[in-house]
Amino acid sequence: MNLHFIRIKQFIFIMILLATRNIVHAQVSVYNFTQSTGTYVEITGGTVVATATGTSGAASLDDVIYTIADGSIPFSFNYDNNNYTGCKLSTNGFITFGSTSPSASGTTTGYAPLSATAAYMGAASPMGRNLNAYFFSGVPSQTGEIRYQSLGSSPNRTFVIQWKNFKTF
Repeated sequence: MNLHFIRIKQFIFIMILLATRNIVHAQVSVYNFTQSTGTYVEITGGTVVATATGTSGAASLDDVIYTIADGSIPFSFNYDNNNYTGCKLSTNGFITFGSTSPSASGTTTGYAPLSATAAYMGAASPMGRNLNAYFFSGVPSQTGEIRYQSLGSSPNRTFVIQWKNFKTF
């Protein structure tokens, strides 16, 4: 082969790569995660998923999975090339996507979802560990609660899940 023909093939290959680079959308490997400093602002609207009513077990929101039904997120969330409008929410500080339900408890499943062998379609684990909520009778402002709310307006909306007054178990 002559050098000219090889260079033409290389040029065509590079052009194909450049032309297709924008076709790949919502791949997990290309998400950018950033950390920022700001003031915490509690959400007070939206939907309350659960509130602690006792000091142990499910009453303290220990090892419970809630289904946030499809359509509860008022916009499609594209994760790993799949669109979601709902999720599974764990009181252990994480959410999963798809039909596979996470284990409610366990050191390698319900407390560490990113290390689990379950076939989730995706998971986000801001606090994934063994958690439960505080409960103080007579002091509702310190009682554990999970709620979610959509903030902003299209196309700049954010779906926020808040685990309030939780602690490691």
